[in-house]
Amino acid sequence: MIRIPLERLLERLADEVAAAGPQAGGDAYARAQLEAAAEILRNLAPRVQWREDAELDAAVASLVQAGGAADADAVRAVAAAQLEDELSRLRR
Repeated sequence: MIRIPLERLLERLADEVAAAGPQAGGDAYARAQLEAAAEILRNLAPRVQWREDAELDAAVASLVQAGGAADADAVRAVAAAQLEDELSRLRR
């Protein structure tokens, strides 16, 4: 699995959003919104990081090890369970 540093990912996204500004044509409001969004992404990039999820990594690794290749449905089920756990924590 290739993991792109989140800061680089957000910076690239900011570049793409900023590049869309000139494509907005004569709509100054749209250009300003795109510039603001790009600036927010650039400011956010150095402040966030990927969350490590050892439990999810272990569950997926065990699926891969057990079958040689992970069954897509099994991986989706594990990911869905992890997502539901995370959402339930956020709801508290």
